[in-house]
Amino acid sequence: MAAKKNDDLSAVEFESSEEVNVVPTFDKMGLREELLRGIYSYGFEKPSAIQQRAILPVLKGRDVIAQAQSGTGKTATFSISVLQQIDTQVRETQALILSPTRELATQIQKVVLALGDYMNVQCHACIGGTNLGEDIRKLDYGQHVVSGTPGRVFDMIRRRNLRTRSIKMLVLDEADEMLNKGFKEQLYDIYRYLPPGAQVVLLSATLPHEILEMTSKFMTDPIRILVKRDELTLEGIKQFFVAVDREEWKFDTLVDLYDTLTITQAVLFCNTRRKVDWLTDKMKEANFTVSSMHGDMEQKDREQIMKDFRAGNSRVLISTDVWARGLDVPQVSLVINYDLPNNRELYIHRIGRSGRFGRKGVAINFVKQDDEKNLHPIFKLDLEFFQKIRLFFSFLFSNPPINLFNEEFGRKKTREEGKLSKNMSEKTQCCGRKWCVGDPCGIVCAVITWLLIFYGQVCIALVMLQSFQDYPIHTTINLLIFETFTILAVISHLKTMLTDPGAVPKGDATEEMIERLQAISDNSVIYKCQKCCSIKPDRAHHCSVCERCIRRMDHHCPWVNNCVGESNQKFFVLFTMYIALLSCHALYWGIWQFVKCVGVEWQGCSALGPPGTTLMLIFLLFESILFAIFTSVMFGTQISSIYSDETTIESLKSRNFDMEENEREKNDGWKNLQMVFGGPFSIKWMNPLADPFLSRPTFEYSV
Repeated sequence: MAAKKNDDLSAVEFESSEEVNVVPTFDKMGLREELLRGIYSYGFEKPSAIQQRAILPVLKGRDVIAQAQSGTGKTATFSISVLQQIDTQVRETQALILSPTRELATQIQKVVLALGDYMNVQCHACIGGTNLGEDIRKLDYGQHVVSGTPGRVFDMIRRRNLRTRSIKMLVLDEADEMLNKGFKEQLYDIYRYLPPGAQVVLLSATLPHEILEMTSKFMTDPIRILVKRDELTLEGIKQFFVAVDREEWKFDTLVDLYDTLTITQAVLFCNTRRKVDWLTDKMKEANFTVSSMHGDMEQKDREQIMKDFRAGNSRVLISTDVWARGLDVPQVSLVINYDLPNNRELYIHRIGRSGRFGRKGVAINFVKQDDEKNLHPIFKLDLEFFQKIRLFFSFLFSNPPINLFNEEFGRKKTREEGKLSKNMSEKTQCCGRKWCVGDPCGIVCAVITWLLIFYGQVCIALVMLQSFQDYPIHTTINLLIFETFTILAVISHLKTMLTDPGAVPKGDATEEMIERLQAISDNSVIYKCQKCCSIKPDRAHHCSVCERCIRRMDHHCPWVNNCVGESNQKFFVLFTMYIALLSCHALYWGIWQFVKCVGVEWQGCSALGPPGTTLMLIFLLFESILFAIFTSVMFGTQISSIYSDETTIESLKSRNFDMEENEREKNDGWKNLQMVFGGPFSIKWMNPLADPFLSRPTFEYSV
């Protein structure tokens, strides 16, 4: 079957060919041994869904139209197919790969060279913005594969430096974007220079009707591997939106998100180059370390920025849609649409930069009131498609929260406090304490705590060995209880450290980010510190700015997964009290043994050693005193933290405050500030100046 008519295209647009077979492993595809070595060395273990279906038809010489979601391995799909079919003994261009952007063409070149590492393959990136003489020299030398952008490739063909007589395969990657960029005529011109019968492979995450119409002109009986538009989602990527009322509030919202989340690497998308430059300058003025990239920049600058971002030297990249197509940086776990894209396909490409190849990712969209009308045509869904983030932004407060990622704040705090002088802004995770030095902080605290506990065990056990002779049952019971509580304390401490979002990160940082966002969006109350007006306290509602505990006892703590509310705190109080009493017991036995051994019966101390161990007894007495002091301080701190917290005031048990019904709040000067955001919810804000202990913002749904 040759080309289909336009009327037929609508019928096949959402279908896949029946002859498509699934090949579950690379070994069963009949690939050459050198190529298999390159595939496994690159890190692939088994083919993705699109690779299982598309590679074999390409190897059979069929024209292929393939569509799959971003990050599923489309680049490797055609790269493997190209490498299998080229003859490395012939130093002629045998495959031509066209891409819409220079960065994508360069990335494809690197993938081809990596997969063909054991084949001695030659691949050159022929892109604009680079030295023309270098392209001519490379092409005259002979390249098996050429990856490039349509403009420079067509120029090289017209100059006769790129010889097309041996080209067997033409690959069009991200074909829809090439059409959008105005490359349609150049694509037709390039195709006319190819030998008759050249195989054509077309891949993209989205295939609009115009693409299928174009393929009808130079593809013969193509195999179609298509995904229905309704099914074209990005599995594994959690999508959120933040409703902002005005454009100027987006930056404050962005700073708030930085203060809330642990970001490994992120990409921020803006719709215009001018907005990219403005946001970059704004972020740098606020002492954030960011980089930016757009089409007006020099090619060498764009390459250096991409190199730094891939290496992890830059954590945040601000870009236009030049970065939305095909670029693969596995460390990217967060995409923020600072400006909402104007079509669904572009949105899919943007957020597809996170969650690459089955990994988890997060997409956050800033939505203004003016953007609401665009949500439905873009996403083809209602607003319930997103999980609402109910954030109470810093611009509502006279004293906005201090950003711990702010370098200036980190340096200022280091100079003033002088404790473990580390710049917190250099660390990817900070618990917010004055002495925090980033990731190791949680581990150091845990190790010190455990060492102190076991240190106390040794001290008490040595004393109990002597008392066992006089009170065997009493001593045995005490020792068993002490061991039980110690084990429980260590397990609880370890569990808290592993599950507390504020502690040292363990496992998937992206999963932690998703849990933190869902924790914010699932709770109707956002807590705010009464001392410094910070609205995002960290572990167990402990304010990371002023170190003030603002934990409530009347409900389950949403920030610590293993918290069971007030009962959990009472358990630790009882445990601390028992440790303190047991320490007093140990201290008593230590003093008694010291007096007995030194002043009364010197020879009676044989149970603890020969008469020459007086120094050991002195050390034992000193250790018992130290342990008693340690547990007493821990006991006092626990009691002070739980029972002297002013936020346990009875009136805070009510989550919503009604201005019309509560006369007391009226008389106290409460203000009701209701701001309707773009989402289906409103915000009530109680003035913290009227009553500093009753200043919690609340959210309520408005139907």
